[in-house]
Amino acid sequence: MYNLSVTACSFKFRKKNKKRIDVIQNLNDSFIYKEGSNIEKIFSSAEDIFIDFFETFIDYKNDSEDKKLFSCSLDKNDIGETKYFNYILATVHSGSYGFPSKIIDSDTKEEIMKTTNKQAPVKDFYVLVIIPKDNNTVKVVKGLLFFQNIGQYGVKTITTKYLSNHFSENFNLTTICGNIAPSIFVEKLFKNSAIRDLILVKNLVSDDEADKKGYGKETRTLTKLKWTESRIKKLKNFASGSCYTYEFEGIQYDQTKICANIGGRYRIIDLHNIERLSIIEPIPDEYLLADGTVKKQELLEYFKNLAQEYIDTMCLGD
Repeated sequence: MYNLSVTACSFKFRKKNKKRIDVIQNLNDSFIYKEGSNIEKIFSSAEDIFIDFFETFIDYKNDSEDKKLFSCSLDKNDIGETKYFNYILATVHSGSYGFPSKIIDSDTKEEIMKTTNKQAPVKDFYVLVIIPKDNNTVKVVKGLLFFQNIGQYGVKTITTKYLSNHFSENFNLTTICGNIAPSIFVEKLFKNSAIRDLILVKNLVSDDEADKKGYGKETRTLTKLKWTESRIKKLKNFASGSCYTYEFEGIQYDQTKICANIGGRYRIIDLHNIERLSIIEPIPDEYLLADGTVKKQELLEYFKNLAQEYIDTMCLGD
């Protein structure tokens, strides 16, 4: 059975204009749909333009460049709100083609059918859009996107590609996708005791003038460390950029990485480049049914709770 996870990212919209002035669109203000020089529709908020996107791509699109099929479906019952944000839970249907293959029954080991290089095994993935609400002090410009992954398969890249093209062509917007509070993600890994190893890297310079390369690296992997409060605080300071080297047992190290268990899979996280970290959270096994499908409503509640955790720590305004 596949491990389930979710890739989380933030997004915002920049209005395209000839003066090249950087104007970020407020998510809870109106959006204008344009076709040529004519104004066709006015949408009341970012929530409505996402609904329009999911409804536009009901039929499969053939991405011949990447050899993938893409479509979406949306149940109006999966559009809702909490006290702090509006949300849309949609399903993205996608799969790759290009190589013929056989379908073999894992129990009987018998061949069930063959697929051609034009046929794509399509999987269903849940995608959650979060539009935080304005408050007395903040006009929101930053939203959140959560993409369900099935094992090694996911739809973040192809979905954001179609989103960006759709919003650019129809709303004259540039879609900017970014990371979502990576320091909070790392803090949760420590809190949940998901860290297995500490990996320390030191840059070495050769004293031998005949050594043309003149440099190398020394890597040290530490396992079964006791994660004391002071040690965790020190790593967090390094991850936040407060210091450029990490000291351990009197030695200064140039790179510091952690090996963490995320949903049953180990991942190396470079704390020196944490702002570039792709946030992948595990989805608990309890949300997976015996046939491999997901408990939709339970997953939605999990997504919503996850979203609130990040909203509580993010700067949502311009």
